[in-house]
Amino acid sequence: MVKIIAEAGVNHFGNYSLALKLIDAVKDTGSDFIKFQMIDEKELYSPGKYEYGNYDIEEVRKQRRESHLSTDELNKLFNYAHSIGIPATATPFGFISLKQLIKLNPPFIKIASGDINFYSLIEEAIQTGIKLIISTGMSTLKDVEKTVNFLHSKGCDNFVLMHCISVYPHHESMSQLGYISTLQKEFGCDVGFSDHTLGSTASWCCNCIRSKVDRKTFYAITKIGRDLMQNIH
Repeated sequence: MVKIIAEAGVNHFGNYSLALKLIDAVKDTGSDFIKFQMIDEKELYSPGKYEYGNYDIEEVRKQRRESHLSTDELNKLFNYAHSIGIPATATPFGFISLKQLIKLNPPFIKIASGDINFYSLIEEAIQTGIKLIISTGMSTLKDVEKTVNFLHSKGCDNFVLMHCISVYPHHESMSQLGYISTLQKEFGCDVGFSDHTLGSTASWCCNCIRSKVDRKTFYAITKIGRDLMQNIH
């Protein structure tokens, strides 16, 4: 049976009450899990002024600080989600956020596409014994193979690979759902789909090819921020 992860990211903008509403919205959709992002601005971005694509790095840091939830708030959110039958988890983007997440007893730990070769972070996550869900966006098959081999070398078989197109959003025609079967055949593990399309057709189709997990981003507000602009799909 396919499991549905509703991706909330940081679309609560650091507002605890809004985060609660996101959890309630996920409950109403019938999804199995809600996933946030845990970003510690100081461990994700190098200090100083430098070019950061089309963005002002100071503005990026500011938005990350404003979207930060306290440890106490996260603990309350995870407990609330569990109490209504929607287990909560998150994507950690470094060791500080990973340690914080572990204390919240998540059902799984999500590894972002950009961290598929962040082996020291992955190893620390492996040591928890918690299931890992690893996105493969922007990675070649060889990149994925290296990570799978690393997982096996550490005695970890408790993981799911997520096929992911790292375009936000992308047209359904770009979904390349056949790659799910490729990952299944190459690595003999459970494979899911991280759906960045605007519609639901791709998610329905991945169910037909035995995808085990579907991740879908949602939002329930009108305020637009950088993370939300990436996650309107």
